[in-house]
Amino acid sequence: MSKKLKIYTSLLICVIVMIFVNTIWETCPYKYSFSNTTESYSSPDERLEFVQEPDSFATHTKNKNGTVSSTYYPTVSVTVDVIPKGSPDSILMSHSFGQDYKVTMNRVKLEVPCKNFTSEMYHQLPAFILSIIRIIILIWMFCIGIKIICNVRKGNVFITDIANKIETIGKLYIILWFSNLAIEYAIYASRTIYMANYNIVYPIEDDLWLTLKNIAVALAFMVISQVILMGKELKDEQNLTV
Repeated sequence: MSKKLKIYTSLLICVIVMIFVNTIWETCPYKYSFSNTTESYSSPDERLEFVQEPDSFATHTKNKNGTVSSTYYPTVSVTVDVIPKGSPDSILMSHSFGQDYKVTMNRVKLEVPCKNFTSEMYHQLPAFILSIIRIIILIWMFCIGIKIICNVRKGNVFITDIANKIETIGKLYIILWFSNLAIEYAIYASRTIYMANYNIVYPIEDDLWLTLKNIAVALAFMVISQVILMGKELKDEQNLTV
């Protein structure tokens, strides 16, 4: 067994054990929450309500034939995790057809018109740059995947090039996920995004669970790459024997 295969396999086993422990932790009825919350900011004009779409987002013009022409303006959007402000006893309820429903919003998308994009929002620039890097990594992984598929279709499975490409995909997958975590933290740390009646939070518990799962997937790719290399070595040894 190669040194890399031993390292990757050991790391994969450790991550699987951590996933198992985390799963047990999630099923525990009594546990401490690790979510980080921003300071609770309240604005005098703060409100959360259903309204007609403001003209700053879109304009709707009624034509002579009765149809409506809509013009939508470009927006800047961020997706954040939230928890309600105020007393833990205060919850959002929905009542419909004689039935009460508890409404829980954990993740929301907030949009602001580009023309209203204030200078404070430029603190989101690191998140934007990280998003560009993330797109580049995704394109890179896609191109590597296409090359692997082409080699497999030609019958070239146990070759060093495929093993190296699969290992590269595993490494890029880890970079991709941690860049995603960095984007979330950049949005959280900027303290420039607010939502009425809700606090912005950084989801440590969810990120830990997803991070472990994604690292496990990446390590699985890297283990497969080393198994392919072992297969190639065995094949070469058989050819030499013959």
